Amino acid sequence: MNIETKKIEGCKRIIFVEVDWHEIDSKATQIANTFKRAVRLDGFRPGKAPINYIKRLFAKDIKQEILSDVVPKAIDDYVEKEKVKLATKPEVMDIIYAEQCPLTFTVELEVLPAIELKNYMNIEVRIEALKAEDREIEERIYAMQRKDALLLPVSDRPVKENDYVVVTLLFPGELLKDGNSADVDAAFIVGAPEVSSQLNATIIGMKLHEQKEFEADLLTDRENARKLQLMVKLKEIKEIQLTPMDELIKSSSANKNEKDFRKHIKEEIIKEKKETETELLKDKIMEMLIEIHDFDVPPSLVKGQTNYLAKRWSESKHVQGTALPTFLLNTNEVGLQFKEEALRDIKGMFILEAIAAEEKIALDEHQIEERLAQIAKETGMNPIALKSKLEANDEYDYLINSWRRELTLDFLLQHAKII
Repeated sequence: MNIETKKIEGCKRIIFVEVDWHEIDSKATQIANTFKRAVRLDGFRPGKAPINYIKRLFAKDIKQEILSDVVPKAIDDYVEKEKVKLATKPEVMDIIYAEQCPLTFTVELEVLPAIELKNYMNIEVRIEALKAEDREIEERIYAMQRKDALLLPVSDRPVKENDYVVVTLLFPGELLKDGNSADVDAAFIVGAPEVSSQLNATIIGMKLHEQKEFEADLLTDRENARKLQLMVKLKEIKEIQLTPMDELIKSSSANKNEKDFRKHIKEEIIKEKKETETELLKDKIMEMLIEIHDFDVPPSLVKGQTNYLAKRWSESKHVQGTALPTFLLNTNEVGLQFKEEALRDIKGMFILEAIAAEEKIALDEHQIEERLAQIAKETGMNPIALKSKLEANDEYDYLINSWRRELTLDFLLQHAKII
Protein backbone atom coordinates (compact mmCIF):
# COMPACT_ATOMS: atom_id res chain seq x y z
CA MET A 1 0.00 0.00 0.00
CA ASN A 2 1.37 3.37 -1.03
CA ILE A 3 0.09 6.52 0.72
CA GLU A 4 1.02 9.92 -0.64
CA THR A 5 0.12 13.28 0.87
CA LYS A 6 -1.24 15.43 -1.93
CA LYS A 7 -2.11 18.59 -0.08
CA ILE A 8 -1.71 20.13 3.36
CA GLU A 9 -3.72 23.24 4.14
CA GLY A 10 -4.00 24.15 7.80
CA CYS A 11 -5.68 21.20 9.48
CA LYS A 12 -6.85 19.74 6.17
CA ARG A 13 -5.05 16.82 4.58
CA ILE A 14 -5.66 15.19 1.22
CA ILE A 15 -4.00 11.83 0.77
CA PHE A 16 -3.84 9.55 -2.26
CA VAL A 17 -3.80 5.80 -1.67
CA GLU A 18 -2.75 3.13 -4.15
CA VAL A 19 -2.95 -0.60 -3.47
CA ASP A 20 -1.27 -3.08 -5.82
CA TRP A 21 -3.67 -5.23 -7.85
CA HIS A 22 -2.05 -8.47 -6.68
CA GLU A 23 -2.79 -7.53 -3.06
CA ILE A 24 -6.39 -6.70 -3.96
CA ASP A 25 -6.80 -9.92 -5.95
CA SER A 26 -5.41 -11.92 -3.04
CA LYS A 27 -7.95 -10.33 -0.69
CA ALA A 28 -10.72 -10.96 -3.23
CA THR A 29 -9.75 -14.64 -3.41
CA GLN A 30 -9.80 -14.97 0.39
CA ILE A 31 -13.24 -13.38 0.60
CA ALA A 32 -14.53 -15.45 -2.32
CA ASN A 33 -13.35 -18.64 -0.61
CA THR A 34 -15.32 -17.62 2.49
CA PHE A 35 -18.43 -17.13 0.35
CA LYS A 36 -17.72 -20.40 -1.45
CA ARG A 37 -17.87 -22.36 1.79
CA ALA A 38 -20.89 -20.50 3.14
CA VAL A 39 -23.35 -20.43 0.22
CA ARG A 40 -25.22 -23.08 -1.73
CA LEU A 41 -25.42 -22.58 -5.48
CA ASP A 42 -27.62 -24.41 -7.96
CA GLY A 43 -25.61 -26.77 -10.15
CA PHE A 44 -22.68 -27.08 -7.77
CA ARG A 45 -21.95 -29.30 -4.83
CA PRO A 46 -21.35 -27.39 -1.56
CA GLY A 47 -17.96 -25.68 -1.67
CA LYS A 48 -17.18 -26.85 -5.22
CA ALA A 49 -18.13 -23.78 -7.30
CA PRO A 50 -15.15 -22.33 -9.27
CA ILE A 51 -13.51 -19.44 -7.47
CA ASN A 52 -13.70 -17.14 -10.51
CA TYR A 53 -17.43 -17.84 -10.77
CA ILE A 54 -17.82 -16.86 -7.10
CA LYS A 55 -15.83 -13.68 -7.73
CA ARG A 56 -18.11 -12.68 -10.60
CA LEU A 57 -21.31 -13.64 -8.78
CA PHE A 58 -20.45 -11.73 -5.60
CA ALA A 59 -18.38 -8.96 -7.19
CA LYS A 60 -20.21 -6.12 -5.44
CA ASP A 61 -20.06 -7.80 -2.03
CA ILE A 62 -16.37 -8.62 -2.45
CA LYS A 63 -15.61 -5.04 -3.48
CA GLN A 64 -17.43 -3.71 -0.42
CA GLU A 65 -15.58 -6.12 1.87
CA ILE A 66 -12.24 -5.06 0.40
CA LEU A 67 -12.98 -1.35 0.71
CA SER A 68 -14.25 -1.84 4.27
CA ASP A 69 -10.88 -3.38 5.10
CA VAL A 70 -8.44 -1.33 3.02
CA VAL A 71 -9.81 2.20 3.51
CA PRO A 72 -9.77 2.25 7.35
CA LYS A 73 -6.35 0.57 7.34
CA ALA A 74 -4.96 3.25 5.01
CA ILE A 75 -6.31 6.00 7.25
CA ASP A 76 -4.98 4.30 10.40
CA ASP A 77 -1.55 3.87 8.77
CA TYR A 78 -1.45 7.55 7.84
CA VAL A 79 -2.53 8.67 11.31
CA GLU A 80 0.08 6.45 12.96
CA LYS A 81 2.88 7.46 10.61
CA GLU A 82 2.18 11.20 10.79
CA LYS A 83 1.37 11.07 14.52
CA VAL A 84 -1.83 13.06 14.12
CA LYS A 85 -5.34 12.76 15.55
CA LEU A 86 -8.46 12.98 13.42
CA ALA A 87 -10.84 15.86 14.10
CA THR A 88 -13.74 14.54 12.03
CA LYS A 89 -14.76 11.51 10.02
CA PRO A 90 -12.63 11.32 6.84
CA GLU A 91 -14.27 11.66 3.44
CA VAL A 92 -13.32 9.03 0.86
CA MET A 93 -13.68 9.90 -2.83
CA ASP A 94 -12.51 9.10 -6.36
CA ILE A 95 -12.43 5.35 -5.80
CA ILE A 96 -11.12 3.43 -8.82
CA TYR A 97 -11.63 -0.31 -8.49
CA ALA A 98 -11.10 -2.24 -11.71
CA GLU A 99 -9.88 -5.66 -12.83
CA GLN A 100 -6.11 -5.94 -13.27
CA CYS A 101 -5.62 -2.36 -12.01
CA PRO A 102 -4.40 -0.98 -8.70
CA LEU A 103 -7.10 0.14 -6.29
CA THR A 104 -6.82 3.90 -5.86
CA PHE A 105 -8.77 6.42 -3.81
CA THR A 106 -8.43 9.85 -2.26
CA VAL A 107 -9.12 10.69 1.36
CA GLU A 108 -9.86 14.18 2.63
CA LEU A 109 -9.45 14.49 6.36
CA GLU A 110 -9.05 17.04 9.10
CA VAL A 111 -6.60 16.63 11.94
CA LEU A 112 -6.43 18.19 15.36
CA PRO A 113 -3.91 21.01 15.65
CA ALA A 114 -0.56 20.49 17.32
CA ILE A 115 -0.35 23.19 19.97
CA GLU A 116 2.94 24.52 21.25
CA LEU A 117 2.02 26.03 24.59
CA LYS A 118 3.34 29.50 25.34
CA ASN A 119 3.76 30.92 28.83
CA TYR A 120 0.36 30.59 30.45
CA MET A 121 1.36 31.02 34.09
CA ASN A 122 1.24 34.36 35.89
CA ILE A 123 -0.75 36.07 33.15
CA GLU A 124 -1.23 39.73 34.00
CA VAL A 125 -4.88 40.71 34.08
CA ARG A 126 -5.89 44.29 34.70
CA ILE A 127 -9.02 44.98 36.73
CA GLU A 128 -10.71 47.96 35.18
CA ALA A 129 -13.01 50.25 37.12
CA LEU A 130 -16.54 48.94 36.78
CA LYS A 131 -18.90 51.39 35.15
CA ALA A 132 -22.17 51.50 33.28
CA GLU A 133 -22.07 53.15 29.87
CA ASP A 134 -24.92 55.44 28.81
CA ARG A 135 -25.70 52.94 26.04
CA GLU A 136 -26.12 50.15 28.59
CA ILE A 137 -28.46 52.28 30.69
CA GLU A 138 -30.62 53.15 27.67
CA GLU A 139 -30.75 49.50 26.58
CA ARG A 140 -31.82 48.42 30.07
CA ILE A 141 -34.56 51.05 30.23
CA TYR A 142 -35.81 50.10 26.75
CA ALA A 143 -35.93 46.43 27.74
CA MET A 144 -37.99 47.36 30.80
CA GLN A 145 -40.36 49.41 28.66
CA ARG A 146 -40.72 46.54 26.18
CA LYS A 147 -41.39 43.95 28.89
CA ASP A 148 -44.91 45.20 29.65
CA ALA A 149 -45.54 47.05 26.39
CA LEU A 150 -49.07 47.13 24.96
CA LEU A 151 -49.81 45.85 21.46
CA LEU A 152 -52.54 48.08 20.04
CA PRO A 153 -54.41 46.80 16.95
CA VAL A 154 -54.10 49.04 13.88
CA SER A 155 -56.51 49.03 10.93
CA ASP A 156 -56.38 52.53 9.44
CA ARG A 157 -52.81 52.71 8.12
CA PRO A 158 -50.17 50.59 6.38
CA VAL A 159 -47.30 48.88 8.15
CA LYS A 160 -44.42 51.02 9.30
CA GLU A 161 -41.14 50.27 10.98
CA ASN A 162 -41.32 49.03 14.59
CA ASP A 163 -44.85 47.65 14.15
CA TYR A 164 -45.51 44.14 15.41
CA VAL A 165 -47.13 42.13 12.61
CA VAL A 166 -48.72 38.72 12.24
CA VAL A 167 -48.52 37.28 8.74
CA THR A 168 -49.22 34.10 6.82
CA LEU A 169 -46.41 32.75 4.67
CA LEU A 170 -47.17 30.46 1.75
CA PHE A 171 -44.37 27.92 1.51
CA PRO A 172 -43.61 26.12 -1.75
CA GLY A 173 -43.76 22.34 -1.58
CA GLU A 174 -40.03 21.90 -2.14
CA LEU A 175 -39.42 23.06 1.44
CA LEU A 176 -41.74 20.48 2.97
CA LYS A 177 -41.32 16.73 3.32
CA ASP A 178 -44.61 15.81 1.65
CA GLY A 179 -43.96 18.09 -1.33
CA ASN A 180 -47.17 20.09 -0.80
CA SER A 181 -47.33 23.83 -0.28
CA ALA A 182 -48.54 25.06 3.10
CA ASP A 183 -49.57 28.18 4.97
CA VAL A 184 -47.51 29.04 8.04
CA ASP A 185 -48.28 31.84 10.49
CA ALA A 186 -45.38 34.02 11.61
CA ALA A 187 -44.90 37.10 13.78
CA PHE A 188 -42.13 39.67 14.11
CA ILE A 189 -41.25 43.31 14.69
CA VAL A 190 -40.82 45.15 11.40
CA GLY A 191 -37.31 46.45 10.93
CA ALA A 192 -35.84 44.26 13.66
CA PRO A 193 -32.26 43.31 12.75
CA GLU A 194 -32.99 39.60 13.16
CA VAL A 195 -35.60 39.64 10.36
CA SER A 196 -34.39 39.08 6.80
CA SER A 197 -33.95 42.28 4.81
CA GLN A 198 -36.16 40.92 1.99
CA LEU A 199 -39.10 40.34 4.33
CA ASN A 200 -38.63 43.67 6.09
CA ALA A 201 -38.59 45.55 2.78
CA THR A 202 -41.69 43.72 1.54
CA ILE A 203 -43.86 44.19 4.62
CA ILE A 204 -43.31 47.94 5.07
CA GLY A 205 -46.19 49.81 3.43
CA MET A 206 -48.50 46.79 3.20
CA LYS A 207 -52.12 47.18 4.26
CA LEU A 208 -54.20 44.83 6.36
CA HIS A 209 -55.11 41.62 4.47
CA GLU A 210 -52.90 42.60 1.53
CA GLN A 211 -50.59 39.96 0.12
CA LYS A 212 -47.35 40.23 -1.82
CA GLU A 213 -44.71 38.03 -3.36
CA PHE A 214 -41.11 38.37 -2.27
CA GLU A 215 -37.84 36.63 -2.88
CA ALA A 216 -35.96 34.98 -0.02
CA ASP A 217 -32.57 33.33 0.27
CA LEU A 218 -32.71 29.72 1.40
CA LEU A 219 -29.34 28.83 2.90
CA THR A 220 -28.28 25.36 1.79
CA ASP A 221 -25.32 25.76 4.14
CA ARG A 222 -23.80 28.74 5.88
CA GLU A 223 -22.10 29.97 2.71
CA ASN A 224 -24.41 29.15 -0.19
CA ALA A 225 -27.98 30.19 -0.86
CA ARG A 226 -30.65 29.81 -3.51
CA LYS A 227 -33.59 32.05 -4.28
CA LEU A 228 -37.18 31.18 -3.37
CA GLN A 229 -40.40 32.94 -4.31
CA LEU A 230 -42.70 33.22 -1.28
CA MET A 231 -46.06 34.84 -0.66
CA VAL A 232 -46.79 36.87 2.48
CA LYS A 233 -50.28 37.87 3.60
CA LEU A 234 -50.70 40.52 6.30
CA LYS A 235 -53.14 39.38 9.00
CA GLU A 236 -52.58 41.81 11.87
CA ILE A 237 -50.83 45.11 12.52
CA LYS A 238 -50.10 46.08 16.09
CA GLU A 239 -48.46 49.24 17.28
CA ILE A 240 -46.07 48.72 20.15
CA GLN A 241 -46.83 51.14 22.95
CA LEU A 242 -43.88 51.13 25.31
CA THR A 243 -44.46 51.56 29.02
CA PRO A 244 -44.08 55.30 29.67
CA MET A 245 -41.06 56.41 31.66
CA ASP A 246 -43.18 57.89 34.45
CA GLU A 247 -44.90 54.53 34.99
CA LEU A 248 -41.54 52.80 35.24
CA ILE A 249 -40.46 55.36 37.81
CA LYS A 250 -43.69 54.89 39.80
CA SER A 251 -43.25 51.12 39.83
CA SER A 252 -39.82 51.58 41.39
CA SER A 253 -40.61 52.83 44.89
CA ALA A 254 -37.00 53.81 45.58
CA ASN A 255 -37.04 56.49 42.88
CA LYS A 256 -38.94 59.76 42.80
CA ASN A 257 -37.71 61.24 39.52
CA GLU A 258 -36.02 60.24 36.27
CA LYS A 259 -32.57 61.28 37.46
CA ASP A 260 -32.80 59.01 40.50
CA PHE A 261 -34.27 56.24 38.36
CA ARG A 262 -31.36 56.34 35.91
CA LYS A 263 -28.93 56.43 38.81
CA HIS A 264 -30.60 53.31 40.23
CA ILE A 265 -30.34 51.52 36.86
CA LYS A 266 -26.66 52.47 36.66
CA GLU A 267 -26.02 51.06 40.13
CA GLU A 268 -27.84 47.83 39.23
CA ILE A 269 -25.69 47.34 36.12
CA ILE A 270 -22.47 47.94 38.07
CA LYS A 271 -23.65 45.53 40.78
CA GLU A 272 -24.30 42.84 38.17
CA LYS A 273 -20.86 43.37 36.68
CA LYS A 274 -19.34 43.10 40.14
CA GLU A 275 -21.10 39.77 40.67
CA THR A 276 -19.69 38.45 37.39
CA GLU A 277 -16.22 39.95 37.83
CA THR A 278 -14.59 36.53 38.17
CA GLU A 279 -16.08 35.44 34.84
CA LEU A 280 -14.87 38.68 33.25
CA LEU A 281 -11.35 37.97 34.49
CA LYS A 282 -11.52 34.47 33.03
CA ASP A 283 -12.69 35.93 29.71
CA LYS A 284 -9.68 38.25 29.69
CA ILE A 285 -7.33 35.35 30.41
CA MET A 286 -8.84 33.42 27.51
CA GLU A 287 -8.48 36.42 25.19
CA MET A 288 -4.80 36.70 26.07
CA LEU A 289 -4.20 32.98 25.64
CA ILE A 290 -5.87 33.01 22.22
CA GLU A 291 -3.82 36.04 21.22
CA ILE A 292 -0.46 34.43 22.04
CA HIS A 293 -1.27 31.00 20.58
CA ASP A 294 -1.36 31.00 16.79
CA PHE A 295 -2.52 27.76 15.20
CA ASP A 296 -4.99 26.50 12.62
CA VAL A 297 -8.23 24.85 13.65
CA PRO A 298 -10.34 22.32 11.71
CA PRO A 299 -12.88 24.23 9.57
CA SER A 300 -15.60 21.65 10.21
CA LEU A 301 -15.40 22.24 13.97
CA VAL A 302 -15.68 26.00 13.44
CA LYS A 303 -18.63 25.45 11.11
CA GLY A 304 -20.36 23.19 13.64
CA GLN A 305 -19.90 25.73 16.43
CA THR A 306 -21.06 28.54 14.13
CA ASN A 307 -24.25 26.62 13.37
CA TYR A 308 -24.78 25.98 17.08
CA LEU A 309 -24.43 29.68 17.90
CA ALA A 310 -26.79 30.62 15.06
CA LYS A 311 -29.37 28.10 16.27
CA ARG A 312 -29.14 29.39 19.83
CA TRP A 313 -29.52 32.94 18.54
CA SER A 314 -32.57 31.96 16.49
CA GLU A 315 -34.17 30.30 19.52
CA SER A 316 -33.55 33.39 21.64
CA LYS A 317 -35.28 35.55 19.05
CA HIS A 318 -38.28 33.21 19.13
CA VAL A 319 -38.49 33.66 22.91
CA GLN A 320 -38.39 37.43 22.41
CA GLY A 321 -41.49 37.33 20.20
CA THR A 322 -40.04 36.71 16.75
CA ALA A 323 -41.65 33.58 15.34
CA LEU A 324 -40.17 33.06 11.88
CA PRO A 325 -38.79 30.12 9.91
CA THR A 326 -35.03 29.94 10.41
CA PHE A 327 -34.17 30.88 6.85
CA LEU A 328 -36.12 34.15 7.21
CA LEU A 329 -34.03 35.17 10.19
CA ASN A 330 -31.24 37.49 9.21
CA THR A 331 -28.41 35.09 10.00
CA ASN A 332 -26.40 36.52 7.09
CA GLU A 333 -25.99 39.81 8.92
CA VAL A 334 -24.64 38.21 12.06
CA GLY A 335 -22.99 35.21 10.38
CA LEU A 336 -19.53 36.76 10.46
CA GLN A 337 -19.93 37.52 14.15
CA PHE A 338 -20.93 33.90 14.79
CA LYS A 339 -17.97 32.61 12.81
CA GLU A 340 -15.49 34.78 14.71
CA GLU A 341 -17.01 33.77 18.04
CA ALA A 342 -16.97 30.11 17.01
CA LEU A 343 -13.30 30.35 16.04
CA ARG A 344 -12.47 31.81 19.46
CA ASP A 345 -14.50 29.09 21.18
CA ILE A 346 -12.72 26.26 19.35
CA LYS A 347 -9.24 27.76 19.80
CA GLY A 348 -9.94 28.34 23.48
CA MET A 349 -11.10 24.75 23.89
CA PHE A 350 -7.89 23.36 22.36
CA ILE A 351 -5.67 25.65 24.44
CA LEU A 352 -7.39 24.75 27.71
CA GLU A 353 -7.26 21.04 26.94
CA ALA A 354 -3.54 21.30 26.16
CA ILE A 355 -2.91 23.12 29.46
CA ALA A 356 -5.04 20.60 31.35
CA ALA A 357 -2.96 17.77 29.90
CA GLU A 358 0.29 19.57 30.71
CA GLU A 359 -0.76 20.31 34.30
CA LYS A 360 -2.52 16.95 34.74
CA ILE A 361 -5.79 18.66 35.66
CA ALA A 362 -8.70 16.25 35.92
CA LEU A 363 -11.85 15.59 37.91
CA ASP A 364 -11.84 12.68 40.31
CA GLU A 365 -14.78 10.30 40.57
CA HIS A 366 -16.18 12.11 43.62
CA GLN A 367 -16.23 15.47 41.80
CA ILE A 368 -17.93 13.91 38.79
CA GLU A 369 -20.56 12.23 40.96
CA GLU A 370 -21.25 15.50 42.81
CA ARG A 371 -21.76 17.42 39.59
CA LEU A 372 -23.93 14.72 38.07
CA ALA A 373 -26.01 14.64 41.25
CA GLN A 374 -26.54 18.40 41.00
CA ILE A 375 -27.71 18.16 37.39
CA ALA A 376 -29.93 15.21 38.29
CA LYS A 377 -31.49 17.24 41.10
CA GLU A 378 -32.14 20.20 38.79
CA THR A 379 -33.69 18.00 36.09
CA GLY A 380 -35.55 15.65 38.40
CA MET A 381 -33.68 12.60 37.13
CA ASN A 382 -32.00 9.71 38.85
CA PRO A 383 -28.18 10.23 38.69
CA ILE A 384 -27.60 6.75 37.26
CA ALA A 385 -30.31 7.26 34.63
CA LEU A 386 -28.85 10.67 33.80
CA LYS A 387 -25.39 9.21 33.25
CA SER A 388 -26.80 6.44 31.06
CA LYS A 389 -28.71 8.98 28.98
CA LEU A 390 -25.63 11.16 28.54
CA GLU A 391 -23.55 8.16 27.49
CA ALA A 392 -26.24 6.98 25.06
CA ASN A 393 -26.26 10.43 23.42
CA ASP A 394 -22.45 10.63 23.31
CA GLU A 395 -22.62 13.63 25.65
CA TYR A 396 -20.95 12.22 28.76
CA ASP A 397 -17.33 12.64 27.67
CA TYR A 398 -18.08 16.10 26.29
CA LEU A 399 -19.55 17.12 29.66
CA ILE A 400 -16.54 15.79 31.59
CA ASN A 401 -14.17 17.64 29.24
CA SER A 402 -16.12 20.88 29.66
CA TRP A 403 -15.83 20.55 33.45
CA ARG A 404 -12.13 19.89 33.04
CA ARG A 405 -11.77 23.09 31.03
CA GLU A 406 -13.60 24.97 33.80
CA LEU A 407 -11.12 23.64 36.35
CA THR A 408 -8.28 24.67 34.07
CA LEU A 409 -9.59 28.23 33.87
CA ASP A 410 -9.88 28.28 37.67
CA PHE A 411 -6.26 27.11 37.84
CA LEU A 412 -5.13 29.86 35.45
CA LEU A 413 -7.01 32.51 37.43
CA GLN A 414 -5.38 31.33 40.67
CA HIS A 415 -1.95 31.75 39.07
CA ALA A 416 -2.71 35.03 37.29
CA LYS A 417 -1.36 38.41 38.34
CA ILE A 418 -4.32 40.67 39.00
CA ILE A 419 -3.25 44.29 38.60
